[in-house]
Amino acid sequence: LQCLAAIESFAEYFVLKKYVKDLKEKNRLQQQNSHQFGTDGLITTAFANLLRSLWFNEPTDSMIRYFRSLIGHFNGDYRTSTQQDAQELLVWLLDKIHEDLNLATSRKYKDVKVSIFQAILNILKYALKKEIK
Repeated sequence: LQCLAAIESFAEYFVLKKYVKDLKEKNRLQQQNSHQFGTDGLITTAFANLLRSLWFNEPTDSMIRYFRSLIGHFNGDYRTSTQQDAQELLVWLLDKIHEDLNLATSRKYKDVKVSIFQAILNILKYALKKEIK
């Protein structure tokens, strides 16, 4: 969290409450996506409050405990006080913040249906083209 707090433009977005506009100005579909894939803004708001307290050097034990319990609520892997991988937490946290703030109205993923054989064949064709040149 301290690393995220040190990224000035990232931290400014939360410390100056610029995120609130993106969190609140959502249509129904965006709200459904935030509920289904995110945390309805709970993690994002708690993260912003914690970040603000770090920037102003005012973190409280209760704020840190609340943030930790909220993370545990949404991800059972973090409910206990056992040691966890920091990178996994970072990836999970950024994903939830992204989903809470996501303003996209639809998920436009392309389903690429290529067999493993076809994928290997494509790689070989590409390699042969490079070899011939």
